[in-house]
Amino acid sequence: MNLHPKKLWNRQFILILGINFCHQMCQQMMNTLIPQYASSLGASAYAVGLVSSAFAATSFCVRPIASPAFDSFSKKRLLLVVLAGLLASFVGYSQSRSVAGILAVRLLHGACMGCIAPLSLAMAGDSLPDSKLGQGIGIFTLCQAVGQAVGPSLGLELSRAVGFSNTFLFGAAEIATGIVLAMLLREDSRPRQAYRITLNKIVEPDAIHPAVILMLQLFAYSCIASYLITYGTSMGIENIGLFFTVYALFLLVTRPLSGRLVDRYGYLPLLTLGMSGFALSFFIIGSSRTIVGMLAAAVVNAFGYGVCYPTMQSLVISCAPRSKRGAAASTSFIGADMGMLLGPSLMGLAIDKIIAVTGDQVAGYSWGFRLMTLPILLGLAYFLVTWKSIRGKIEKHSKETEVE
Repeated sequence: MNLHPKKLWNRQFILILGINFCHQMCQQMMNTLIPQYASSLGASAYAVGLVSSAFAATSFCVRPIASPAFDSFSKKRLLLVVLAGLLASFVGYSQSRSVAGILAVRLLHGACMGCIAPLSLAMAGDSLPDSKLGQGIGIFTLCQAVGQAVGPSLGLELSRAVGFSNTFLFGAAEIATGIVLAMLLREDSRPRQAYRITLNKIVEPDAIHPAVILMLQLFAYSCIASYLITYGTSMGIENIGLFFTVYALFLLVTRPLSGRLVDRYGYLPLLTLGMSGFALSFFIIGSSRTIVGMLAAAVVNAFGYGVCYPTMQSLVISCAPRSKRGAAASTSFIGADMGMLLGPSLMGLAIDKIIAVTGDQVAGYSWGFRLMTLPILLGLAYFLVTWKSIRGKIEKHSKETEVE
């Protein structure tokens, strides 16, 4: 049967939220544990980096194959297959006793995450009424914020208490819970497209503008995790880790709030304000020399990115017809992947050049973060220039949905 939800808190959406929470919590745990586990097995710094990058590489490479499938086959069945792959990954981590073993499992894990993120986003969009899409996607992305706030510390505490292997099995149990919830989902019998790996099935043209904006936002955002700790340490700020705690706490507020605001006021004012705040946070980071300044930057960053990310995800879904929301979600994640792959490496080159010229490590990182305001402001300019086209796509597909 076709799913035409009338209210936000419907059965399908609640089940998808539960599934998203399970895999997001596990993912945030792994981001902290896998490098440490590889190091405990004697991996060199290069090997640890290889294990980490292998995840992103397979996540990116699987999208051209997976993207056409989202709109061609049963999303419920695809979700069950991907969750089964994640379950196998966590069991595999628990049994790995070598860096090579971790690397092999990491490749499978990355491929599964490359599928489940856009697939679950598309399913969330299908389970929401169009009038509540912004609010619903804001709540949906809140699972990631909760995972960021709780997952890393939970994973560390569990690994200290019961060891790495048992912690990985705990993650497997969480994924198994997600599988049970996925079995309770209803099928959507809306007509599907034939499966072909073609450019227009991998990339949804109507989602390209939002994907470009996301790429520029993630270009900057990815540099925080890569360089903030080193920057803070170079200035003698010992408790720089508080940045991430404060950021995660405020993100819990801004993520759901942004959805309500976009449904009430629209995309243009909210994204303009969000991207402006997001850019400002990088300037504050680059100008701060104390923990107080860094925590202020964390609050502004949580506001800016907390508004931008869920609102952009909602925008992606709104720009595409219901029959191609899987491809649209995948297109947005391709843009995000490109930003995360390019941002840290290019900022690193900029930092090295500045240090070479000034001979000052702090100045190198300081100006590196200030430079990250540029891709965000470029994204804002691109959004304003293309807004008329984006708005036209939203209105067009909204009318198509009403006719269905």
